[in-house]
Formats: sequence, structure tokens, C-alpha cells
Amino acid sequence: MGGPNHDRRAGGDLRFRDASDIRELDFEIEQWWPSVTPTNIAGCVLWLRSDDGVLSDGSAVTNWLDCSGNNNHATPTNSTLQPTLVNGVVNGLPVVI
Repeated sequence: MGGPNHDRRAGGDLRFRDASDIRELDFEIEQWWPSVTPTNIAGCVLWLRSDDGVLSDGSAVTNWLDCSGNNNHATPTNSTLQPTLVNGVVNGLPVVI
């Protein structure tokens, strides 16, 4: 596939796979209007933003803070599979790939 735990499909979709690189995970990347946030959705347990709460050592993400308030932070456990923070990709905002 396209790289550790993620790949791009036709149409620009970004797909994620589990750590064993076998099972595709059910994640979506959404763009929200400023007045609507995932925390307005009942049952929101995790909100990872690329422009807030991403801790990195330059480019590799070392910790990704949960913005939902539930403290479900994402921390890579394998340094060879750390996602990368790339600044200024979508409307001047960073992305995590």
C-alpha cells in the first residue's frame, strides 16, 4: 500500500490500517464549519486536529492530543510508524500523514 498504516485511494480518500497492516480502520477526515465542532455531536469520544494539539520532534508526530476533552490522546508506540506533520497543505493548514 502507500506507506505505514495509510494510503491514498482514487478520489483523494485517505485510508488507515491497523498496526498489523491488515485491517482497514473506519476513520474519516472532515472539514467543519467554524460554528460546528465534533464536540457538538453526541457521543464524541475523540477529536484529533492537525492544527491544534500535535506534538512533534520537527516532522514526526510524537503525541496527538485529543481536543474532545476526553483525554483519548494518540501516542505512537513504534517510532518507525510515526505519522508526519506537514505544514501549509490544506488552505494553509497542516495535515498529519
